[in-house]
Amino acid sequence: MVSAELLLLDVSTSDGAEYQCVVRNRFAAEHSIRSVLKVFQVPVFSNEPDDMSLLVGQNAKIMCAATGIPPPVIKWSKDGGAAFPAALQHRLFVRPNDDHLYVVNVTIEDQGVYTCHAVNEAGSIQASATLRIFENSFNVTLKDTVVTVNETLLLDCYAGLSHPSQRMEWTLNGEPLFVDGDRVSLKAQGQILAIRKVELSDFGEYACELWAGNDQLARQRATVTIVGLDGIKMEPKTRRKFDFQPSAVLLTLIASIAMLFTAIACCIGFGRIWSSRKLTRTALNKQSIRG
Repeated sequence: MVSAELLLLDVSTSDGAEYQCVVRNRFAAEHSIRSVLKVFQVPVFSNEPDDMSLLVGQNAKIMCAATGIPPPVIKWSKDGGAAFPAALQHRLFVRPNDDHLYVVNVTIEDQGVYTCHAVNEAGSIQASATLRIFENSFNVTLKDTVVTVNETLLLDCYAGLSHPSQRMEWTLNGEPLFVDGDRVSLKAQGQILAIRKVELSDFGEYACELWAGNDQLARQRATVTIVGLDGIKMEPKTRRKFDFQPSAVLLTLIASIAMLFTAIACCIGFGRIWSSRKLTRTALNKQSIRG
């Protein structure tokens, strides 16, 4: 009686195949029934859901993707259960071949902990993210403003910060605004921007942004134009705008310069013509002498 055993160590996906035992001697060979070895792989997340903050009425897009053998099935739960208020109101859906869970027109009851479950025959894994919903937004509209040099610029972007994670950030021409706490300062938890003794260089597009954690909830912007003591305006589009009319002295000076350049051009042209005629006469005299 002969027996044999095939032992595979550190099995990998490439080991998945059909195996068959063959017994031979000098007279004949005998084959066993074929056995199929399936190699499964426990799911692994390729994209985990992230915490998210939104305002009421916005749309949530929560990502979750995983790989494994066989490909895992993605399932969702909210606060440890299968009840989704958004699903009952037809505001929650998933798309084929899409790694996102969508919640449309979110409400306060949609906030909570969303858990992504990746399941296949080898096992299951899960990852969670918290969705926070806020009701507050800007209570005032940021308006375009014109101020004169040395005056104080005040921009109000009040939003009634309702949670410790919320904050207000300011930018100037798309870049973070430098706040020194002296000439440029923030008040009311950063919701009011004050710039004392305004300078011409303070012109540009100012924006206030409402944030919660790493998420920008809302943004509004306004253009600030600075007027100098000499009447010169500094504004984003034209860069410099002059509001004065040229004086009579300036117009006279421009006319005199133009006449001077005209006279110089005429003298140069006359000199070239005179030189050309002189050369022509010299050539004719030489021909007469030779004749």
